[in-house]
Amino acid sequence: MSLIVANNANLWGKASKPFVTEWTVPDNTTVTLPHLSGYVYTYFVDWGDGSPRKYVAAYNDPNASHTYAVAGTYEVKIVGTCESFWVSNGAMKGYITKHLKFGDIGLVALNFYGCSNLTGTIPDDSEGLNKLVNGAAMYFGTSVSGSIPSNFLYYSHLVTNLSYALASTDLTGIVPVTFLDHCTELTNISNLFSGSQISGGIPVNFLIYCTKLTNVRYLFRETLVSGAIPANLFINCTLLTDAAGVFWICPNITGAIPAGYLSNCTLLNTVYGHFRDTGISNTIPNDFLSNHPYLAIVSYLFYNTDLSGDVPANLFANSPNITEMIGTFRFLSLLTGDAPAYWLRVPEPNGTTCFGSCNFDNQALIPATWK
Repeated sequence: MSLIVANNANLWGKASKPFVTEWTVPDNTTVTLPHLSGYVYTYFVDWGDGSPRKYVAAYNDPNASHTYAVAGTYEVKIVGTCESFWVSNGAMKGYITKHLKFGDIGLVALNFYGCSNLTGTIPDDSEGLNKLVNGAAMYFGTSVSGSIPSNFLYYSHLVTNLSYALASTDLTGIVPVTFLDHCTELTNISNLFSGSQISGGIPVNFLIYCTKLTNVRYLFRETLVSGAIPANLFINCTLLTDAAGVFWICPNITGAIPAGYLSNCTLLNTVYGHFRDTGISNTIPNDFLSNHPYLAIVSYLFYNTDLSGDVPANLFANSPNITEMIGTFRFLSLLTGDAPAYWLRVPEPNGTTCFGSCNFDNQALIPATWK
């Protein structure tokens, strides 16, 4: 008996935890397991059609490909070490129809991006994500549904990138209270939930342990999250540079901008469309964005919200490098007092329609391009 055959028998004879996907293919279809170069592969694959298991030792190993002679739906199981499974909108995206188990295969990078035929729910054996580093676009553009498992990222203490991980899916329900509590190495969660069907309130301490975050762009964009914004949402995110569109077109977000909101995020470069088309109301806090020297882009920041009262004198007072203010206050007809003369800044920012459809006392003094 060869060493590989012996190891094959040993692996499958133990209480192994395979990574399991379902593939649906037509006649005479050749499929290839999607892997990235630069990762470790020492695993056996069972193709689910009764053919012999094959040993895979590299990302481009011929044994990672298989031809199905007969059309059907097959469960493909991987046992051993397989550090990446990375579809990324590639050639295999149309064949994968379910993700059934994470297993225990040492996953470092996982991505089903573009698998529009992938249905079902997210597996609940999340201990298999204990080595995950890159989960970017994990289920982006798939049809996974149901609620997010409460333990989904419980073991993912190494993950750094979850951008687009759950974006444009059919996931529903609330964000689990401790969803990211163990993900202390995260730097990028841009578009994490964007375009999904999640709803309900944002957990009070949602990002409390994510102290290395730099990018939260479009985090909840066009979702059904509702209620007030937690006052401490970004309180420990002192490295944050990109907070654009976090609540972009989230009409169920209501209440006031919390006092001290974003105050600790002094490295911010952009807050483009942060509150755009939400239901936030009340006045702009006096301390809001008052000490952010690197801020450059504030376009559409408050666009089409229900904010009222005077614009605080301190708003952008310590942000000398702002270059874009397009539509920042547009459609805020409840604002009162004078519009700040941001058009007198040197150099003058791009303020196209910055004060469009407003009713400031000094409306007549506002340059035409700014209204």
